[in-house]
Amino acid sequence: MDRVIQEIRHMFISSIILVTSRVFYYIFENSTWGIFATANNDTSFDPMVIITNTIAILSVIIFVFSLIRFITGLLGYEPNIKLTTSIHIEIPIIKQKKFGRVSVKKVIIKLPGTFTYDQVKEVQKIIERPINAIFIKIHNSDDQDVEKKLYGTYAEFEPYIRTICDDFNAFIDTYNKAATVEERDILWNRFISCSQVIQDAIRTIDQNMNTVIKDELAYKADYEQALKNLSKDEAVQKTAGYQPFQNLQVLNTIYDDGMDKLFIKYGQMTKKSKKKHTF
Repeated sequence: MDRVIQEIRHMFISSIILVTSRVFYYIFENSTWGIFATANNDTSFDPMVIITNTIAILSVIIFVFSLIRFITGLLGYEPNIKLTTSIHIEIPIIKQKKFGRVSVKKVIIKLPGTFTYDQVKEVQKIIERPINAIFIKIHNSDDQDVEKKLYGTYAEFEPYIRTICDDFNAFIDTYNKAATVEERDILWNRFISCSQVIQDAIRTIDQNMNTVIKDELAYKADYEQALKNLSKDEAVQKTAGYQPFQNLQVLNTIYDDGMDKLFIKYGQMTKKSKKKHTF
């Protein structure tokens, strides 16, 4: 699937280049110099015409080649190409230093020239891509504290990663010493059968890294919630002694007390006057 997507990208880019070259050719043909050259039948050896036509031809060749690879990729055909040039994989290793500092180093492992295209892809899938995916998690962190802890966690597993590199180098040395194709096939099959051990070790590292990220995110969320609760408590404490319209309440109290006294006074006077007028 990766190959199919890659070839679609190549076809798209070659199409853009082809259209661009034709646009430039059209602009040149309709320019003053182009009209003058056409009138004198002298466009065959014009540098602009040669460049645009060459680019157009190359883009068509790339498009056709990519189309063929795209079709074969859809059909599931993958060429068993032998490697004519040296190829390698890169494994990042973090080593802890004094005072909490770390150093990052990339271990380069050269693959045998007798490896096929399929074998290289398999090694990348089993070893290189998973380890680099874990390492990328460190750089994807936006929080410096989380990043520091991820560096430390990755560094703690340096023996795991270095052992993977050492064991794979030992396998490559044995593979290169194989005298026949049959011996190399046997060694390769043993590597594939033992690949689960490598994947388990890498999975252990990945799980620990994910635990650190999860714990740090949970801690950060709890910390932010605690700050919100603290701010809310402070606001409640500040407003605990505050009463809206306090002055108006005082006036209402004074008024009510005065009215009560008047009611009591005049109530008693009314009773006395009734007694005087009683026959």
